[in-house]
Amino acid sequence: MRERDLKALEFDKVIHLVMERCASEPGREATAELRPSIDTAEVQRRLTATAEMVELRSHAGSIPISEFTDQRPYILAAARVGAILGGEALVKVRDFIVGSRHVSGFLRSRVERFQHVAALVHNLLAPKELADAMLSALADDGTLLDDASPELKRLRSRLRDEARGSRGAAATIAQCVGDGVVRFRFHCDGSQSPVRAADEAELLGAVRGDRAGPQRVRRDVVRRADVGGRAEQSADDARAGSRGGRKHESSRG
Repeated sequence: MRERDLKALEFDKVIHLVMERCASEPGREATAELRPSIDTAEVQRRLTATAEMVELRSHAGSIPISEFTDQRPYILAAARVGAILGGEALVKVRDFIVGSRHVSGFLRSRVERFQHVAALVHNLLAPKELADAMLSALADDGTLLDDASPELKRLRSRLRDEARGSRGAAATIAQCVGDGVVRFRFHCDGSQSPVRAADEAELLGAVRGDRAGPQRVRRDVVRRADVGGRAEQSADDARAGSRGGRKHESSRG
């Protein structure tokens, strides 16, 4: 048909109304390209498909489909060798696949009598395995969930355990700081633990009356067994042993 004939029939207004009902940009683009056909078979096919869809909606209600993002940029980007899609793009792909499955599931049980609509449903390719994998791997903000892989789940679990341990140690040190001067008890295995100033005389045999003053942080090694059974030596015992050694050497001299 000639363009002036289409204009006289206000065909452009009809197309505009149909475009407003489309759920995606590709659908709107395809609708904008529609033109009347003068082929008898094609006209009959289109009329039959339209009649089937009208009857389907009259019995089943509206098809559960909402606006979805144009997938072409993501497909083209993923087609490159070594390409990686970001979390936001993957979420949009996931939502498209899940939405396609919902529409397909809704239509498959209702299109037995509608040959042309059934052909459209057959083209809705949305594998269940792919949908399930993306649902279990991606959060709505595009970040990876723990179930994305067993290795990721194991690593994150270990990191959370270590973070809890670090927070516990920080809380212990903060408590000690609040109670007074903090000194550290060094164990023979190389580990160390904070000791409150109020407890250090009992635990470490600390000597406060030295020249540096009572606020000096000392690193004392306690010889007597602590709660963990570690052998430690106190600074007092070490100094006593040192003085005894010097006296013994003097007597020998």
